[in-house]
Amino acid sequence: MIEINGLNHGILNIDEAIIPEGITAVAGRNGSGKSTLLKLVSGLKIPDSGSIHIDGKNPRKLDTGYVSEYPDDNSIFGMVYDEIASSLRFKHAGCDETDRRVTEISSLFEISHLLKREIRTLSGGEKVMVALASACADRPDLLVIDEPDSHLDRESAEIFFESVLNTGSEHIIICTHNMETVSKADNMIFLESGRIKFQGTPEEIFANFLKKTCFYPPLWRFKK
Repeated sequence: MIEINGLNHGILNIDEAIIPEGITAVAGRNGSGKSTLLKLVSGLKIPDSGSIHIDGKNPRKLDTGYVSEYPDDNSIFGMVYDEIASSLRFKHAGCDETDRRVTEISSLFEISHLLKREIRTLSGGEKVMVALASACADRPDLLVIDEPDSHLDRESAEIFFESVLNTGSEHIIICTHNMETVSKADNMIFLESGRIKFQGTPEEIFANFLKKTCFYPPLWRFKK
């Protein structure tokens, strides 16, 4: 589990929180601190004060896959295959193991047809899927994904979520404005002005707190 205590950083002010294993969706209005929380949990930023521990470890001690909301910020190599293989190569995995894993993960995200492409030629949605595959290639303990839905069409968003379920990561944190994606998560955190206003299962939070707001999932709103 993820334990947060006395966390202060920028707008964020979280006295205490426990995030269980599984998929946690982080939602809230723009400027509520969602992306900052993700960067702190992933270890990309260090809190001004307070602490975050993941299974008792500092976030920087974990194997973490991080996907930025900006597709062009995710890649460091020119070819799709090399990008997905990068984390394995950095750990000196053998060629056969690397090739097998790239084949597996690209198939999982349904992007095998992109392996020989240059990343600069991809669409925004394709870049996101490549970034996700790259982040998951080495089976990270923690997978952090910042607003992937804004670059994905509905079909790709469904592939994304189903694929993420099968990555094997114990902790998956997704920041999103897509309430349908939120509704599929195991746990939900709703931020407001840097604080956790609601936390629980999506069903509990939508039914008890967000039913008459714009955050209520559209497909739920129009069910008879």
